[in-house]
Amino acid sequence: MKITDNKFYDLGVLGSYQGVGVYLQGLTDWATTGNTFAAIIDGNEFFNLADKDAAEPGVGVGIESPNTANNEAANAKISNNNFSNVSVGFAAVGGSVTDAQVELNNFNNSTLINLDVGSLDASPNWWGNVTGPTSSQITGEVNYSPWCADELCSNII
Repeated sequence: MKITDNKFYDLGVLGSYQGVGVYLQGLTDWATTGNTFAAIIDGNEFFNLADKDAAEPGVGVGIESPNTANNEAANAKISNNNFSNVSVGFAAVGGSVTDAQVELNNFNNSTLINLDVGSLDASPNWWGNVTGPTSSQITGEVNYSPWCADELCSNII
């Protein structure tokens, strides 16, 4: 599945309805059969996605893998996306992220959450600052180094 070159914006109602750009569930572990991705999310813009509340923040891209026992994985490539005025740019929940790639995205003032099994490769990305992400931008086991030194990711630190 490919989701490319779209704009997801003005979704949800602050305090009432959670805004979500793309939410995928149960991607199968295709990496063992041809080294491909179950989903590619590339070149999209996610902005103004409302928080319902602190427990249900706005999410640009969410991947839920409900059953690691059945070899389900967050087997996706998330690249070249722009997350602006979105509390959570990317969230992975409930499976394995060993085959996921999150790279060359702009997470300016957005967070990345990994509640899956294993370390999420989120490198390189722009975090809104040349010094990389702040501690409040990362939740869970995430490899974010090296990172982009500018918004266009033309320089890698």
